[in-house]
Amino acid sequence: MVTAPGMITVGDVVVGFLYLPLIAWGPLLGAVTLSYHRRRRAEAESPARL
Repeated sequence: MVTAPGMITVGDVVVGFLYLPLIAWGPLLGAVTLSYHRRRRAEAESPARL
């Protein structure tokens, strides 16, 4: 891994920790979208409540 001059190993760990949410964004967004779709489809197929 290429680091900036003067960056220590702890700096690498901090940068990696801060970058982790960006890596997880796509799969998490897909999971939430699928969950929303399934929930909305189930509501549409159930009989209407009066």
